[in-house]
Amino acid sequence: MKQIRPFQSAAGAVFISLLLACSGGSSTPEVPAAVIDVYVGGVERDGTKYFARIWKNGVATTLTDGSHFVSVSGLAVTGSDVIAAGTESNGDYTIAKVWKNGAATSLTNGTHYAGAFDVATSGTDTYVVGYEWDATKAIAKVWKNGVATSLSTGPGSAYAYAIAISGADVYIAGSEDNGNHYVAKIWKNGVATSLTDGTKEAEAYAIAVSGNDVVAAGFQDGSPRRVAMVWRNGLATALTDGAFEAYANGVAISGGDVYAGGFQYNGTRMSPRSGETGRLPPGPQAPPVPASRPWLSPIVMSMHAVTWMAPETFLLRLSGRTGRAQR
Repeated sequence: MKQIRPFQSAAGAVFISLLLACSGGSSTPEVPAAVIDVYVGGVERDGTKYFARIWKNGVATTLTDGSHFVSVSGLAVTGSDVIAAGTESNGDYTIAKVWKNGAATSLTNGTHYAGAFDVATSGTDTYVVGYEWDATKAIAKVWKNGVATSLSTGPGSAYAYAIAISGADVYIAGSEDNGNHYVAKIWKNGVATSLTDGTKEAEAYAIAVSGNDVVAAGFQDGSPRRVAMVWRNGLATALTDGAFEAYANGVAISGGDVYAGGFQYNGTRMSPRSGETGRLPPGPQAPPVPASRPWLSPIVMSMHAVTWMAPETFLLRLSGRTGRAQR
């Protein structure tokens, strides 16, 4: 299941509804139209408070009471279950959380900084990825049905940003500090593979799997600016030329084509970008880059196939009824 995860900005909401219908004028009996439900997750500001919300076909369900800052950064829909992953402050630290059908479960105990960035399901299992600090560093983690497994064991901080599941294999994209730079990585079933050589700063924010293709998206330091990158089966492709700061934080595979989405600074503002094999059309004004590591916040931003970079943090997920179709 591909995940669509958010970009953060000011406040507001958007939804898209899709209806697949059959044309009339034929003696062939009509097949019932497939109804597609659209789920959007994010955060909405109401005065001085922030509320985590999920919109189903434009109708909002509020997940939190607004008493603490919160983010929603991953959303999955399977059957009748709607599962969101995110981060909520307890006033002192941040807690990695998952909401299933509106009911919250804390994945961490709130005594250290932690965050949940993405969620995926496989059968009856729910996987959430993120990080949790110990006394000295951040540890990349995956929680399977609430039980944590550490992905990183080295002395440097590490973060797990995105997850994709294909059959029995679990793929996670993220990064780990080698003492000098962050190295973009993929963990397959807990075993790490470095996408970069560690001589330049790099991170992987999104991942997609289709057949034998494993594709990650992120950035690597370039000349003179950071370059939006895609790694397909370990082979790196630069999407931008380094003239302006750019990041790829979403990726999807369709047939033999790889689609990447992200954003690029144009000299005065950040603009969203989406492209197939590197073609990046211009877009409207995007929000400034948030910050938590030190610049990337627990509201990690990325998207797969669909991007909405207008007011607030948004996710999009499609599930269908009448011959259920899921993305």
